[in-house]
Amino acid sequence: MRITTISYERLHTFGPYENEKFRAEAMIEEGDDESHAAQMLRLFVDNQIDISDARRRVRQEELAAACLGETDMNYNPFENE
Repeated sequence: MRITTISYERLHTFGPYENEKFRAEAMIEEGDDESHAAQMLRLFVDNQIDISDARRRVRQEELAAACLGETDMNYNPFENE
């Protein structure tokens, strides 16, 4: 049996009734190392979750500061990405 496609999926819970699902899929070419490809998919998905968490924290901090009148709500730290 030859593996042709692999995927890695992770459900990330960050609050009550708040979830995000991240999934990555890769096609395996002949001669590719399936184990290495699986590790790379997992690393990619885990990094996406870390980035999402960081963005969420920044948004929450900005919202809290705006509620206290400490910042401009039009500021977007991710607009240049």
